[in-house]
Amino acid sequence: MKWFNNLKVGSKLIGGFLVVAFIGGVIGVQGILKTSQMSDLATEMYQTEAMGIRHVAEVNIDMLNSSNALRGAMMAFDDAERDRELYNVDRYLAEVFPSWIWLKPSSIPSKAVPWSARLTMR
Repeated sequence: MKWFNNLKVGSKLIGGFLVVAFIGGVIGVQGILKTSQMSDLATEMYQTEAMGIRHVAEVNIDMLNSSNALRGAMMAFDDAERDRELYNVDRYLAEVFPSWIWLKPSSIPSKAVPWSARLTMR
């Protein structure tokens, strides 16, 4: 410790600034590395969560359209109108299943806990 006391004030200041600069450099490198990791996680979240929400919205719209068409078929005055509405029901329900298939893998994270396990966690 005596060697430190023998140093000039300028040398002590330069040494202190170098130590602070080194610590700042380590923090900066960590920040850059974590920013890259955060970008990857944001991309993964978009692909799993946001795309899943989009598919849920598509399924919801198709289900609402099919229920409206079914209501129209039940309230139809003649057979031609009823057949047209029933055709629309089939068409909307046919659009539900492709969206549902896309929904399954996109909205279930790889670390998802099954419902049966969630019930036993309580």
